[in-house]
Amino acid sequence: MSISDEQLAQSKHISVEQVQLLCAARGTTNETLEALPEAAVRRALLRLDYPDLPTARGLFRLKQEQSDDGSVRPNALGTAYEQGQALLTGEAPPLTAGIPTGSNGQRPGEGRPRRPGSRRPTGCGSAPETSAGVHAAS
Repeated sequence: MSISDEQLAQSKHISVEQVQLLCAARGTTNETLEALPEAAVRRALLRLDYPDLPTARGLFRLKQEQSDDGSVRPNALGTAYEQGQALLTGEAPPLTAGIPTGSNGQRPGEGRPRRPGSRRPTGCGSAPETSAGVHAAS
């Protein structure tokens, strides 16, 4: 049974013009559109605004890769990837502005990095010593 454009438009909550555009652009019939869920019809309507999206994406990426004079360096993406990997795997300098940094912000010879303001433990289970070398009373 054939369904009219008006009936289809009313059942999918779209206009008759949109039904006709979908049929012309996507090569569908009213029966195939009727079988589609409403969300799929909405996505198809959005795609009507961008009929050649893959080409538009490719042109955008080409524009990103071009230099100011319009040329694209050969293997530019591969070179950039290698430079990024070198930065990620490289060792940090031992001193930065006179402050020991080591790898990952640690001082050379230390274990894991400490939180700012935290104190080193004085010993396992021992009370802190006073200036006279005697344990402080708790």
